Amino acid sequence: MNTITRRDVIRFIPGLAAASFFPTSNKVQAQTNNSVRSLIWISPDGGESSIDTWDPQPNAPSNIRSAFKPIQTAIEGIQVTEVYPKMAALLDRTVLLRGRDVGGSLDHLAAMKSLVGREGAMHMPKEYATRKGITPFYLEGLDVFKVDNVRDEVFGAESLMMELYWSYKENRFRTQNYQVSPHIQERMALLQKLDTSPIPIEREFTSLREEALQLIDTLQKQKEYTEDTERFGGSNPIAMGMLAIRNMIQSGLQGVYFFRAGDFDHHDEIFRNLRHRAGQMDNALAPMIEDVSSGSIPNTLLVYAGEFGRTARINYKGGRDHSHYCSALLCGGSTNNGIVYGSTNNMGQANSGIINARELLKIMEAGLAEKVPENIKATYPDIFR
Repeated sequence: MNTITRRDVIRFIPGLAAASFFPTSNKVQAQTNNSVRSLIWISPDGGESSIDTWDPQPNAPSNIRSAFKPIQTAIEGIQVTEVYPKMAALLDRTVLLRGRDVGGSLDHLAAMKSLVGREGAMHMPKEYATRKGITPFYLEGLDVFKVDNVRDEVFGAESLMMELYWSYKENRFRTQNYQVSPHIQERMALLQKLDTSPIPIEREFTSLREEALQLIDTLQKQKEYTEDTERFGGSNPIAMGMLAIRNMIQSGLQGVYFFRAGDFDHHDEIFRNLRHRAGQMDNALAPMIEDVSSGSIPNTLLVYAGEFGRTARINYKGGRDHSHYCSALLCGGSTNNGIVYGSTNNMGQANSGIINARELLKIMEAGLAEKVPENIKATYPDIFR
């Protein structure tokens, strides 16, 4: 059992006003259970374009073909585009799913619900965290789609232990509430009355969340960095969010981490706009893959999957619109490595190895299990070890 003190938190949560989260007098007992895996779920919000990233189609017609050049990856015969050079070198540590078809409505809220299974029998990440007795975290990065009920309706945020949001003004992650209003004080008192969780770590985090709100008015203004900030691509929100997640798990905070990272909703000038955002993602995602695959981030499944993708056809504004076809990555857990599962045609449409939203959740559940059910292995050959 590891003890995390206030000093430790300042060290391992870069970009957060960490001293404000945990008062000096409190310690968190981070309980590590080697039979339970953490889940890191990174969502490139707004619809990442597969044809401009993970699934180039160099022989497609000019109104479809990406302006980004295809480059060779660490998997023989498999290419991605030049916007992900670091991930290209690490692709053999992952399973690349090229046949995702999220189907249904392409409305942001409906698609996000489908992504996490809110309207189905499973609800990830909340259900897994509750069942395993670990803490769910919700991180919301820069420029993600802002709808009030995404947080509540999709993620069931009333039960989340920690919610972190990127602050434009302060260039760092913050708790949602910047001041302690009478309403918040009443809410904290109610939480204390209702907190009957049998799980000690949940009770402690509830207490710490309340105390964090009480300390908002005295937040330190300076940013906290670590020596790994440069490795993850600097102090942008994508890098800082992933680095915070990595360091929390390394410090013993097992959990389900859902990170809505960046804005990939490029309806216009996609070849200009995507390059910058993809560069940030490549710089931050690559060290996450390195650390999960090497075990530096222990006992963890990493999933990279957004709520939908983008059309193959380039529109009149030089962008791509929403599409139900997209790609995903898996790394760690019980998943295999060096596998490309599914394929698409030069219109970006999945034509083999098609995986819908509910199937992705099943695959994730299996990847989190110590022993993958044989029927799941048979249904999705090569995805699991």
